Amino acid sequence: MKRRSLRILIVVVLVGYPILSTGASFAIGGVKTHPSRELFPFFTWSLFSWVPEVRHHYVVEITRLNGQVFDPPIEMNEVPEFSDRTSLAYKAVQDLGRAGGSDAGERATFEARYLGGQDVDYRIVRQSYAPLERWHGAPPDATMVVGEYSVGSAE
Repeated sequence: MKRRSLRILIVVVLVGYPILSTGASFAIGGVKTHPSRELFPFFTWSLFSWVPEVRHHYVVEITRLNGQVFDPPIEMNEVPEFSDRTSLAYKAVQDLGRAGGSDAGERATFEARYLGGQDVDYRIVRQSYAPLERWHGAPPDATMVVGEYSVGSAE
């Protein structure tokens, strides 16, 4: 291939690719017909436009354990007695939080499995945060107590 032909090909690819990828995203017709609004191999590089600004998740905070009061409360996964840090424990906390702690059967199962029959006061807290800021170590933007509960003997 001649040098001039190669230059023309490079220019056509560099100019044509963005035109085709942008045109394809408009021509496909939106999210209802194709979720990514892209036509392989032409894509629009819109990765970060799909990242949510604010996320929410639930944590269990321990306020009292076997007579010892924690002020401020500490998260369940930071207490050595409740060191189960599996994804199943995380999912159980998320399910419990979404239910608002109102499902007594689900709460009893959670308490038996993850709180291990200890004398515990705990609360379910919904945390809102920006993912990138949290990754850099920032605390949650907002917290909301969903419910407060006690397990074991009352003092």
